[in-house]
Amino acid sequence: MKRMKWAIALLVTLMVATSCATTVQVRHLVPAEVDLDGRREIAIASATIPTSVRRPSLWIDGLQETGFSLYSGWDGEIVAKVGTQATGTITTALAQTGYFSLLDAGQTDGYMAQICIGDDGCAHLKGRGITALMVLDIPYLDASEQVVGRDVYEQVTKDIEVANPLFDPNEIPPKPATIKVSHTFNEVIAREYFLIQRATLTLTYSLYDTSDGRVIASRTFTDSVEKETKIGTRIYGEDLKTYRDERSYFSTLAPSFSPIFSTIIDSVAAKIAAQLAPAWKSSHVALMDVKPKSALSKEAEKAVRNGEYLQAYHRYMELWQQHSMAAGYNAALLLEGMGKLDEALALMDTVYHQSGSQRAYTALHRIQEAKSLHDKAQRQISGEQVDDGQSLTLTQYMISE
Repeated sequence: MKRMKWAIALLVTLMVATSCATTVQVRHLVPAEVDLDGRREIAIASATIPTSVRRPSLWIDGLQETGFSLYSGWDGEIVAKVGTQATGTITTALAQTGYFSLLDAGQTDGYMAQICIGDDGCAHLKGRGITALMVLDIPYLDASEQVVGRDVYEQVTKDIEVANPLFDPNEIPPKPATIKVSHTFNEVIAREYFLIQRATLTLTYSLYDTSDGRVIASRTFTDSVEKETKIGTRIYGEDLKTYRDERSYFSTLAPSFSPIFSTIIDSVAAKIAAQLAPAWKSSHVALMDVKPKSALSKEAEKAVRNGEYLQAYHRYMELWQQHSMAAGYNAALLLEGMGKLDEALALMDTVYHQSGSQRAYTALHRIQEAKSLHDKAQRQISGEQVDDGQSLTLTQYMISE
């Protein structure tokens, strides 16, 4: 027991120490998952959807046992709205990366035939400086609705009569044949009714080279989102046989499916933007505690907390020259925080080889990986060929439940 208490105390101490550690914010450029080989001028065509999309029933399942009436939240404009919204949301997501120059669907649709076939739409796009064409397709769209009931229970205690185990008819005077005992149980007092709406959407984007029409990349996403709306409650009388239904959703028309499909489209658009554009990612790394404490180390820590990384770096370098391994480690992290990855690597390598510190070794490998990714992202931006041993033509299916 004493050992367990000691271990718990040590864990708490470590957690407190870690949470109080001074940290440096580091920011790295991360490459896009899909290498577009420097193609940043993209034309986006309007999303296409099959004309034969199955719509849910006008009458929602599960209402038969209730006094409620409810019509479907699907309307005839949903399909067109989804296509328009998918096109617009993906265009906006790509524009917000600040990486691409975009020709929107309003202009692109007038230039292209489907997949650059027919009127040589790709040649016209290329003439406008467009290096890639994005074609959006929504091959599958589905919606379902049903009402489900869920009982509401309340814990009640009642006195009930049971046979007296001590009753003896021959005993004079006899004890009572039955006795009252308290019994606690869950009793159904109401039933709540909920409308469950589920939307499913599959979206594919394909990128084509406007020079030769070949596929640069293709990705397919499938996602489903479920929304629950309470529509009413059935409240039972004391005899549990009589009841009354009370509405909590007062429209006879179910909520529209549009916001549910919007949620899916927003998620897919964010994933597409993350796949295609290099991005800056920030994180915080903890500094080592420099011991013994000195006026110089306190000054350095204060500068870090104030975001004055250059000043803190110079203070830690003075301590590093006084053979403080922790100070050298911190100075390397500050170089990383200032974006000087080559210098950070060189200093952390020296710190590791002079100290043999496992922590310095781990940081060294982390910075090496960050620099490798940073350099790859820079090559993507410049259009320099990045050879990862993979074809540029990629297809991936991503399914989210």
